[in-house]
Amino acid sequence: MFYVNHCGAQTELIFDGGSIVMSKNGALHDELPYFEESIRHYDLNEVDADVYKTEIYELAHYINKDEEWIPVNSISKPPSAELRPNQKDSDSLPDYDILDTILYQYIEKRQGPQDIMEMGYDPA
Repeated sequence: MFYVNHCGAQTELIFDGGSIVMSKNGALHDELPYFEESIRHYDLNEVDADVYKTEIYELAHYINKDEEWIPVNSISKPPSAELRPNQKDSDSLPDYDILDTILYQYIEKRQGPQDIMEMGYDPA
């Protein structure tokens, strides 16, 4: 998913564009109106399946590169569904850099489980 802010210039006086939110496949999720200051929030768990956790973490770090907009503790703590005390996603899943690679091969490259295991990934 990506966000685009159309703008004719970098001043508030000449702002002449709207903002859009699109998925990687080009689907338009939302468009903010032109000539209006507004903001909308998106639940990152409700976007297309082809947005992987590692991409979300990379985006969060990029957003914070100059100033802390996203609380660091929310992107530095181990991921968790928080269904029980002290639970972490890594208790039952591989690290997201590995899992996302497997999911990419399965979803986007249409590789089967056997093909993915032959790439060296643990079947567990």
